[in-house]
Amino acid sequence: MNLLSEQLDAIHSECSASGVPSWDTSCVPSRVLSALERVRMLATRCQSLQGQLDRAKLDAATEKLLTPIAAHEAAFQRPHAGFEEFWERYPNRTGRMLANNAWRLKANDASTVRQIMLGLERWRKSEQWMSGAVERAARWLSEEMYLEEPATARAHGKNHDEHMFRTIQEATNG
Repeated sequence: MNLLSEQLDAIHSECSASGVPSWDTSCVPSRVLSALERVRMLATRCQSLQGQLDRAKLDAATEKLLTPIAAHEAAFQRPHAGFEEFWERYPNRTGRMLANNAWRLKANDASTVRQIMLGLERWRKSEQWMSGAVERAARWLSEEMYLEEPATARAHGKNHDEHMFRTIQEATNG
């Protein structure tokens, strides 16, 4: 708004210097007057909007938007229903946060939780796991290894690359 006032004052000074009264705008080109009028209207509108943007309202709106996000993040940090029981029974307790996230993605209903827990019991009795070759829980869950039988899924252990190579070779040969 100060720039507008300065420009108007300069125009009035020029008009006064040339002997034209300050209230007479005949010495100012009409396009300059219309541009100045538009600037004056925009400046008035901006001041009006600035008055409407109350800082407290803006903070409240921001808080309203961020609260669900923060709650969602906090909920993702807490263990999901059934995860604690799974985690206590799983033999390789490394990568808890990733395992919890994988649990949240897979254990959506009671049926899936039951499948996971039954698969866990099968795998706990397997040779592979009894020998200590236990995958991280996040991988075991995300690859849905709980649906497999331990004897057919041994390749997911130490010899995963060899198993993948044989699988690809069998697919291309036969």
